[in-house]
Amino acid sequence: MRTTFDALPDAAFGIVHTMARDAARAVVASRGAQVLSWVCRDKERLFVSKRALSGAGQAIRGGVPVIFPQFADAGSGPRHGFARLLQWSPLPTLNRSDSAGLRFQLCASDDTRKTFPYEFRAELDVTVAGDDLCVSLRVENLDRLDFSFTTALHTYLRVADVTRTRLYGLEGMEFLDSTNGGRREPASGKPIQFDGEIDRIYPEARGELSLSDGADVVRIQSKGFTDTVVWNPGRTLASRMTDLGEDQFDQFVCVESGSVAAPQVIPPGDSWRGTQRLTIIPGR
Repeated sequence: MRTTFDALPDAAFGIVHTMARDAARAVVASRGAQVLSWVCRDKERLFVSKRALSGAGQAIRGGVPVIFPQFADAGSGPRHGFARLLQWSPLPTLNRSDSAGLRFQLCASDDTRKTFPYEFRAELDVTVAGDDLCVSLRVENLDRLDFSFTTALHTYLRVADVTRTRLYGLEGMEFLDSTNGGRREPASGKPIQFDGEIDRIYPEARGELSLSDGADVVRIQSKGFTDTVVWNPGRTLASRMTDLGEDQFDQFVCVESGSVAAPQVIPPGDSWRGTQRLTIIPGR
C-alpha cells in the first residue's frame, strides 16, 4: 500500500523508523520525532501534503508534528517551536506482546537555548496496537529554575471529504476564534462542520471527541493536555500556502490535543506528560 508520503523525497524526513502490530503500521521520522503514516484496517489515516517542504528550518506539512516549547507565535522562538524542526535521537523500542512502539529523545542544546534558555529533556513515545495509535510527550525540567511552555500534537487526520466531515464532542464548549483575533465565541450547540477556514482553541476541552467523515469514525482521547485545537485552512487560505494548495485542503482535519491557552509550568526536577490516543471505529 502506498502511504501518504511516498511521493516525497527522503531528505524531507531524515531517518525513518517503521513499526507494525496487528496489521497496523506506523512510520516515524527522526526529524521532529514526527509520525508520518498510520495505516490501520488497510487505510492511511494521516495526511501529509504532496508539496511538503524539506530542508533546514522547514516544517513537514502533515502527520503529527510535535509543537514545543511554544504554540503559534506565543514566544520568542520559531512559530510552533523548534521541536518539529530538529533531529531527535531514537531510544530503545517499546515492543510488547500486545503493541509495538518507538521512542525518541530531544535534549537542550546550543540551538534550543537561543530561544528557550533552560535545560530539559523531551521524550516522545509512539505505539500502535489493534485499531489504536497512541502518541505521548513527556517533558522533564533539568534546570535550576521553573520553566513554562505551550505544546500540542498537531495531528492531521485524513478524511474522505472535509465538507462531509463532522467533529462531535465540543458542542457545549466556548472557543477562541483565531480567525478573528482570538475572540471568545459562545458554544455553538452543534457538531463542528468544515465549510470554510476554521482555526479554534477550545480551552479546558478534555473530553472524548469523535471525527466522522461518513465512512469510519476516529475516536480522539487525551490525557494531561488541557485544550483542543481544531484547524482546517479552507480553500482560499490553502491556495496561498506553497506546501499545501487548494487541491488538498479537503483531505484533512487537524484535531490537536494541546496545552495552549495557558502554559504548563514545571518546577526543577519535575516532569509533565500529555497523551493523545486515536482509535478507528469502522463504519457499518
